[in-house]
Amino acid sequence: MWLQNDSAIDMRKVRATLDGMGWSGWLVVERSRDAKDVHNVKSNFGANARYVKMIFQ
Repeated sequence: MWLQNDSAIDMRKVRATLDGMGWSGWLVVERSRDAKDVHNVKSNFGANARYVKMIFQ
């Protein structure tokens, strides 16, 4: 499941928490997959990376 579709993870709250801690550093995007297209690594990683950039930039 892509990050933006995972209701168990609220990335905006993650960012707020990290901002509150004064965090500045790297983020690591692990591979999560669209269940309908699990072997398309480029698409799956790209979707997650775009979403994280949208939240954190």
